[in-house]
Amino acid sequence: MGQNMTIEQLENMIANLEKQGLLEAPHTLESKVMEQILQKQTMQQNQPDWKWKRFFYQLKIGVATAAALVLLFLPVGHGSYEQSCYGQAKQMLSQKEAKMDFLDYVQQGADILTKGVIDVSDYVAKEIMEVVRYDK
Repeated sequence: MGQNMTIEQLENMIANLEKQGLLEAPHTLESKVMEQILQKQTMQQNQPDWKWKRFFYQLKIGVATAAALVLLFLPVGHGSYEQSCYGQAKQMLSQKEAKMDFLDYVQQGADILTKGVIDVSDYVAKEIMEVVRYDK
């Protein structure tokens, strides 16, 4: 019977169902359904939940972001103040005996800033890569 049934056809079909009853399902249907349910449950128990994977991924990203922000505001240099860019600049200035003109100061400041930015970016990149390593 098609989808466009007349009223008479529908009434006949309803009358037949009332007289004969519904068809019985195959005897193996229940066991097959139960087997599939058990298989899906065991598969879900064996696989880590994707929500936990997503949570730990977001946690790694959050820690890396927090580490980058902390490192951004920490003083530059990997050791003492004398080893940092600022300490080295102070030593360079104290060692200079001759007077410097304005361009020398600008060049020296640019060199110090460049070295500081390189040191900070290297350190931050190293720390971020340490946090987001997948082999941990």
